[in-house]
Amino acid sequence: MGRPIKEKRNQKEKVTTVYLDKRALNDEPPEEEVVEKKSPAYIIGLTIGVLVGIPVAFMLLWNWLMPAIFGLPTIGFFKSIGLLAMSFILFRR
Repeated sequence: MGRPIKEKRNQKEKVTTVYLDKRALNDEPPEEEVVEKKSPAYIIGLTIGVLVGIPVAFMLLWNWLMPAIFGLPTIGFFKSIGLLAMSFILFRR
């Protein structure tokens, strides 16, 4: 009559899905993401860099633009920190 149909149970069936999540394509549990911890020196350096860098950038932009456009006086580092703090208080959501 013909050959009997052999079922292949070891092969995975292809699944068609509209989702972009690749976990829907296989039955395996999702792999855990490995999160690398940053060293304390990196975190401290980044914090100091942000706490110094943002006010310095603000001060330089102020001193470059505001006196030329509006005739305002130049500011120093601590005044730039004060202006940033005041603008955060006034304009945060």
